[in-house]
Amino acid sequence: MSKIYLNSILLLLLIPLLIAINYFYSSKSPYNLVEIFTIFMGLLIFFVYYKKKPFILMANKKDIENLEHSLEKDNELIKLYEDVFLNTGNAIVVTDKHNKIIKVNNAFSKITEYSFEEVIGKNPKILKSGRQSKDFYKKMWQSLTKYGHWNGEVWNKKKYGAIYPQWLSISLIKSKETGKVLNYISSFSDISIIKESQDALEYMAHHDGLTGLVNRVLLKSHLDNFIKTRKREDTIGALLYLDLDKFKFVNDSYGHAVGDSLLQAVSKRLLDSVRDSDIVARVGGDEFIILLSKISSKDNIRYIVEKIVNTISASFNDLADEPIYIGTSVGISIFPEQSDNIDDIIKYADIGMFEAKKNGRNGYQFYSNNMSKDILEKTSIERDLRSAVLSNEFILHYQPQVDAEKNRVISTEALIRWKHPIIGLMPPMKFIDIAEESELIVEIGKWVIFQACSQMVQWRKDNIFIEKISVNVSTIQFLKTDMVETITTILEKTGCDPHHLEIEITESVLIQNKESMSKTLETLREIGVEFAIDDFGTGYSSLAYLKQLPFNTIKIDRSFVLEIPFNEDNIAITKSVIALGKSFNYKIIAEGVETKEQLEFLKELNCDLIQGFYYSKPMPAEDFAKYYLDLEKKAKKKANNGEV
Repeated sequence: MSKIYLNSILLLLLIPLLIAINYFYSSKSPYNLVEIFTIFMGLLIFFVYYKKKPFILMANKKDIENLEHSLEKDNELIKLYEDVFLNTGNAIVVTDKHNKIIKVNNAFSKITEYSFEEVIGKNPKILKSGRQSKDFYKKMWQSLTKYGHWNGEVWNKKKYGAIYPQWLSISLIKSKETGKVLNYISSFSDISIIKESQDALEYMAHHDGLTGLVNRVLLKSHLDNFIKTRKREDTIGALLYLDLDKFKFVNDSYGHAVGDSLLQAVSKRLLDSVRDSDIVARVGGDEFIILLSKISSKDNIRYIVEKIVNTISASFNDLADEPIYIGTSVGISIFPEQSDNIDDIIKYADIGMFEAKKNGRNGYQFYSNNMSKDILEKTSIERDLRSAVLSNEFILHYQPQVDAEKNRVISTEALIRWKHPIIGLMPPMKFIDIAEESELIVEIGKWVIFQACSQMVQWRKDNIFIEKISVNVSTIQFLKTDMVETITTILEKTGCDPHHLEIEITESVLIQNKESMSKTLETLREIGVEFAIDDFGTGYSSLAYLKQLPFNTIKIDRSFVLEIPFNEDNIAITKSVIALGKSFNYKIIAEGVETKEQLEFLKELNCDLIQGFYYSKPMPAEDFAKYYLDLEKKAKKKANNGEV
């Protein structure tokens, strides 16, 4: 027990002691009991009201200092709580049990624009914006009553009318004794910036960044709603698939900045050509889709489409120094008449667009079920090709080029295959033409060269010592890319010796691009790359002309080899090509050799290398390596036996 309390008790015990003494000495005492008690109480009152320290005066100094220090700490903590309340970044509102405001902090005034004096005694509902329903607040109070807290997003109103989103948390304070509500405490923050960021991201996810039109994702959502609406109404809907004609020419001639401005101008014209209820979307580089809703007949569709075609055909005068003219090809599908499946509706319009291009461009075509199977397949392949480039669905097979006399593999041709996820392994004849038309061949071609060079390096490490690996290069690759830079970069990255790479080029490429081709080939030959003329004899070039270009090899087209030795014309052509090629010191390769008779005939003409199914079909790299080693083993065994 502390000295303070002990001394206080002793002082209180003094009263009965005084009474006892007075009783004992009552006959002798000059004062009676009442007088003694009066004197004592007077002293006590003096200490209490005058000195302010009735009992503590009897405590020691250390006890007094401890008590004062404790009181000082309590005061500091109370002040800290007050500072936190007033200066925290979140707004805080304290109400009484009747939900009348009794305290707010500085953040509340900053966010809501109300001062403390303006809200004291009022209900927080003065902040309501009217955006939330009565049911919303009913559920909020139910949750608050049941769980003692609630939090969520609320739209409230500031003093001067601005409506803003806030994240609100409300809690109850109850009496520990009675369990009754004493206060409500709410805390909230202005989340306008967060909402704006979310809205911006949402917009970016569903709109085209260049034109501001909806993108394919939002388009499909609108189309889904359109289909459901059409089923309930006696109207039809139409989807227009547009592809701009001559846009690539504008991009190449005037630059991408002008091309972008043209796309923006086209977007504006399209929006001006349709109703507010229709949807215009950009779904590709120069591809657009328009959803027409509440159409009563095909005649209405024709009217709108013809208006669009004429609008796009009009000159664009403010994009360059001279007017720019383009056109558009439009495919049309009708829903739900032709389909109520989103992907099918888009696909049918896409097919109609290709048909419009086929019929001369700058026009339109309704999709019909009797459209050719080729168009359907072509459209599907091109779409899948774009995905294949991104998904790396291609592989290379290798067909040996054999020295028939020595029965040894000297070189190989890399041939692309497409591992289609549904169809399976597809040969190049099924997709290369489409790849060239869509210019996807540029990326595919780079991949082929890179993979072939990488495989050549690996084979050399594995003691597969073939002299060359050849790859085919298309016209589009030479026109759309810097082939010198492309090939030199690939050679550097893979570490492939340039002398081990051979580029195969068709006659048509050479005839169409004489000057540029000559310069490109010469530059590549200087670093060691070699060249072969593929499918020789199918074009109109002469060996005299080709001799001016840096070629090392001529490949006789399979069409001439096919009917050897029974077709006299093919025999004559093959003999002439081999003879002339030899006179110019070209290496001669015959491709498409499948029979023993063809092989023997070509051997008699001293054809250098044989390529075809007679020896092997194109095969994966691992199988090619085994094939090479098997022939090498047989050749060595034959040599050891002294056979020629």
